[in-house]
Amino acid sequence: MKNPPSSGAVSARTKQPPRARSAGVLSQLVKATSTRLEVVPPRPSEFPGAPRTGVATDLLPVRLGYFQPDARAVFVVGSFNGWNLHATPMTRDALGDWSVELALPRGEHRYRLLVDGEWRDDPSAQLTAPNPYGGFDALIIL
Repeated sequence: MKNPPSSGAVSARTKQPPRARSAGVLSQLVKATSTRLEVVPPRPSEFPGAPRTGVATDLLPVRLGYFQPDARAVFVVGSFNGWNLHATPMTRDALGDWSVELALPRGEHRYRLLVDGEWRDDPSAQLTAPNPYGGFDALIIL
């Protein structure tokens, strides 16, 4: 279920380029996994290092989610963490919904998911770009 952006939120959704997938595979993928991206307004308490003078921070919180109840470990790997494989782990809830909240500066950010040691395209990325390895990087533009 998608949550509508909060008041003051920046929308990171744009149209996704077409991908060469059969309808059967896509419908199985949609039933098996789900990823969501939200950009939410910052709360001062989320940024302990932020100045206390009332000056707005240049970082925006971005929440990523991925539903895969059978996964044992899920990481977000991207340009914002130097493509470090284990720098950004996602946390699993009791229902198998994985999530992480990031603080990102404005600009373009590329990422992929690493699920149980295997690279995965973000199945609900609204904006993607081909990468040099034959897959697609999901894009976040703030």
